[in-house]
Amino acid sequence: MVAAVKPIPGSYIVVLAPSAAQPERTATTLTRRYGGVPQSYYRSTLYGYATRGLSAAQATRLAADPLVRTVYQDGTTRAAQSAVPWGLDRLDQRQLPLDNRPFSSRGGAGATAYLIDSGITLNQNEFGTRARVGADFLGGSGIDCNGHGTHVAGTVGGKTHGAAKETSLVALRVLGCDGLGRDSHVLDAVEWVTRNGTRPGVVAMSVTMDQAGVGDEAVRRSIDAEFTYVVAAGNDGADACGFGPGRTAEAITVAATDRTDTRLPSSNYGRCVDFFAPGGDIPSLGRNGQEVRLSGTSMAAAHVTGIVAGYLARNQFAMPSDVRNALSRAAVPGAVQAPGEGSPNQLANVAYPMDPEVPTCRGGANTTDVAIPDNGTAVTSTILVSGCPPTGAPGRVRVYLDHPDVSDLRIDLVDPLGRVFELEQTGGDDGSGAVRRIYSVSPPGGDRNGSWTLRVTDLARGDAGRLDQWVLSFG
Repeated sequence: MVAAVKPIPGSYIVVLAPSAAQPERTATTLTRRYGGVPQSYYRSTLYGYATRGLSAAQATRLAADPLVRTVYQDGTTRAAQSAVPWGLDRLDQRQLPLDNRPFSSRGGAGATAYLIDSGITLNQNEFGTRARVGADFLGGSGIDCNGHGTHVAGTVGGKTHGAAKETSLVALRVLGCDGLGRDSHVLDAVEWVTRNGTRPGVVAMSVTMDQAGVGDEAVRRSIDAEFTYVVAAGNDGADACGFGPGRTAEAITVAATDRTDTRLPSSNYGRCVDFFAPGGDIPSLGRNGQEVRLSGTSMAAAHVTGIVAGYLARNQFAMPSDVRNALSRAAVPGAVQAPGEGSPNQLANVAYPMDPEVPTCRGGANTTDVAIPDNGTAVTSTILVSGCPPTGAPGRVRVYLDHPDVSDLRIDLVDPLGRVFELEQTGGDDGSGAVRRIYSVSPPGGDRNGSWTLRVTDLARGDAGRLDQWVLSFG
């Protein structure tokens, strides 16, 4: 069992073994054996569930069960902040001094920023109709009673302080009025984005989780589903590799600088950092509509989230790797003073052209659950592709299944011309539980635009399952 620094008493996150059945079914079995009350189930990201009401002894016994891979104590997530808009002014300059002419940040229309934070105050003057609450995992209305989430939202997409003033904003509340929350609620939010989010989308995680590793797998799976994650490096003045989710290599991790381009003493640093951005004394919207100044890597990450939203609005088919590459091309090298041991000296910037040729032929994703009946008829899920030339690079198909026995399944891909590509035949891999499969397909010419259909058939008796999602990409 993995201990938390600041554990939530009686609350645990259970990661199931690959051989386990569906999380709901396995959680029922394990609850009968060891106790607890399941709270959330994770299928698209982490494979497991969150539970409460367990004693330490019960949790220890649970961790030893062969159906369980790991048990984490549910830790205390906190806002990634320490106690002009110069930050916007700095984003479009290659060097100091500031010229008091911020870049035109009227961008972001068509992209969505998902804010995993303390909620948002739906200020009509600042956000108009662009902001809404996606989910409140604390059981409330999603309205911010702390201020951190609203400040971040203002920097991402507020009319006055925002780096992308036309982007849509979706609040996912995981932090309470005291700025604290559960690691399991952060996992809930990542799962929500992966299942319900629309693309192009960027996810701002301006939080620091108690358990450094518990969110890594979930964030990676969500990035696999083509959401770009921008995360705060954290404010412990320490190596960012020791904190989650900032240590996740596939995410874009942001550390903070002040007006002189010096790393904030509180900002984490090191090889797990990707970029620096303005984070000291940043003015933005307070929860009651007033201007508030805050400092921290949350503020730095919010600036980069806005940059990403603007980029995605102009490059609707860009993948997370395209976003990272664009940020790298635009960043100012060597600008940060005292960046910290191991840190890449890259200051986020938008002055350099960020829009190279990004192929418009990128495929898409379908995250709608489809039940796979036992020994039944084929079920299908469709992705509509547009903007593709007749020929090009091979396609890649990523399929996420939840099934007790994958060897029961036949999986086919049907292209817009009705041609069938066999991806998986029965009697093959005998994986079980939450399974990801990656396949390559090379259509022999013909129009790639139109409806691509994934067809899944269970050809044996004894168990049913579910298609969680699938992603089709070209290039």
